[in-house]
Amino acid sequence: MIAKLLPNRVRRSYLGGSRIDAFCNIPSTFQPPRDAAQPRPEDWLASTTQAFNGTLEIEGEGLGCLEDGRLVRDAVGALPILVKLLDSDERLVVQAHPTVPCAKRLFHSPVGKTECWHFLPGTAPDACVYLGFKPGITRAAWEQAVRECSQISNEQLPIVNNPVLNLLHRIPVAPGDFVFVDGGVPHAIGGGCFMVELQEPSDLMVVAERFTPSGRRIPDAKMHGGVGWERMFDVYEYDGHTYEETCARYVRKCSQFSNAHKSSLFTNGANANVNFEAAKNTKEHKDFVNSVDFVTKNNPCGSAAPREAATSRPCGTGGKITFEATENTKEHKAFVNSVDFVAKNNPCGSAAPRDAATRICGPEFTDKFEMWRLTSGGNVALGGKPAVIVVTAGDGSLNGLPAKRGDRLVASGERALAATGALSCVVCF
Repeated sequence: MIAKLLPNRVRRSYLGGSRIDAFCNIPSTFQPPRDAAQPRPEDWLASTTQAFNGTLEIEGEGLGCLEDGRLVRDAVGALPILVKLLDSDERLVVQAHPTVPCAKRLFHSPVGKTECWHFLPGTAPDACVYLGFKPGITRAAWEQAVRECSQISNEQLPIVNNPVLNLLHRIPVAPGDFVFVDGGVPHAIGGGCFMVELQEPSDLMVVAERFTPSGRRIPDAKMHGGVGWERMFDVYEYDGHTYEETCARYVRKCSQFSNAHKSSLFTNGANANVNFEAAKNTKEHKDFVNSVDFVTKNNPCGSAAPREAATSRPCGTGGKITFEATENTKEHKAFVNSVDFVAKNNPCGSAAPRDAATRICGPEFTDKFEMWRLTSGGNVALGGKPAVIVVTAGDGSLNGLPAKRGDRLVASGERALAATGALSCVVCF
């Protein structure tokens, strides 16, 4: 099943949201109210997570719906991830989220809130994030900085020399960049950021500042997350790093994805031999050999097809490859959607475009979730896991469902997600 989602805007303490309206092409009559006291700068996609704002809680806030009006949790069950569109017109307050052990101990939650950010076009040229302690920051030093920041009154804003920000690294970001945020790591998203955020399915946090940069007061319950003023400092991991170490550990620039983590696991080279880009025993290799049966034997061209669904025949006149799969069957459609054979000057054909699917986040960062960038002609193996998709450019189809820029979708029970037409999207699962 794959279906589109209704808008699901959620109240937060910071200003923003206009980039989401423009990106999703939401008519002004359907845009959330421009109430500065209750801005809605986030869209929670296919969410099965209840939002927590620390005051005036709204039952069901944060829960996403399909276009037919059904709650996502009723249609597909609870999702093991939370995905958001986030647009910041101002810097968010400095905060941290618990690791799983910390969440169990302090919040009585089975999940923490490790998260990651993929920055979209529309992110401002001077955008930045604040991430991680500088070397040598102790718990005592952090508690002192938070106390000093909390004593600043609304009338003293904006803060020129913020005692909390001074202890964190300021990192410039641009469209296409990626930032990973471990549980316990202090951070703040800067103004002018537009992103897809992927995280564990919770809204747990502690906050280090009493006021937002524009002067909204953070409720006590939101600051200490319900665990109390002393125990809130147990959420932070006091593990400082240099700027270079922090970037190497948590930041990937757009250019770093060009030659790494491709989902095109096979290609025909000049000698028509099949070459794997994924090493044996990796997840990618296992997914590939479980879904595709390469038959080379006496056929120098080789072929790729779902196991038993299509059997290769030797290259005939003109070097074309034929298959025994009957057209319009489920197996045939899955095959032609998952592999793009391009004959052109290579009579053996080749697999999907090398950049058609690129892993942005995966086992190199965490075992909790994955994020992929998918373009037309490529596919991402889901293995039946629920996935949340944001179409970031163009139009086309995803597993046969028409989609265009700004669409948000959820998939459940799909073995793979295939893109056709001229679209690009971000896939989270």
